[in-house]
Amino acid sequence: MSDLPAWPDTPMDALLREAVEWVRPAVAAVAEGDLVRPTPCAEWSVSDLLAHMIGALSDMRFTAAKQLADHPQVFGRTPAPALGAGPLAAFDDAAAATLAAWSAPGALDGNTPLPVGFEVPAVMAAGINFFDTLVHGWDLRVALGLPADMPVHLADAALAVTHTIVSADVRALVGFDAERPPVDDGSPTERLVAFLGRPASWR
Repeated sequence: MSDLPAWPDTPMDALLREAVEWVRPAVAAVAEGDLVRPTPCAEWSVSDLLAHMIGALSDMRFTAAKQLADHPQVFGRTPAPALGAGPLAAFDDAAAATLAAWSAPGALDGNTPLPVGFEVPAVMAAGINFFDTLVHGWDLRVALGLPADMPVHLADAALAVTHTIVSADVRALVGFDAERPPVDDGSPTERLVAFLGRPASWR
């Protein structure tokens, strides 16, 4: 599409940090009764979604360090283990570790293994980490009935990243469904979630 935003100038670790900041209030808002709510991710409850978000975010710290984790990987549509002390504490711990890892000198250079084992350019892996966090944040917000329009610059950045790197293989890897027709004159958020298989009107 000719009207897609250009690949973002902002470094991927900075975009991921902003995505985490946008997602965090939704994680903080989750009450015990919300855990059984459905989400735009087929067959996932809010509990499943949180487990995936936190497990994937946590495991990407190894990717940023150009390592594979020494435990079974959590990615795609496989929920992570129980959240222990609670979703917000687990989210904060995962985010802090992974953001620190991506901010380390050289983290965005060269190639690195994804949690499933094969290597990609590190900046691409960071891009996957960014848009996966951002879009699952949208999933959580709409599941909770919270305002879900992303900051425009984040949605534009994610549009550019996803249209550049989301092949059929990557789509299957991170668990996103087939592209849906975009909403006429849709916002960047609506265009992004449609590209990644979500109905923008999901409630």
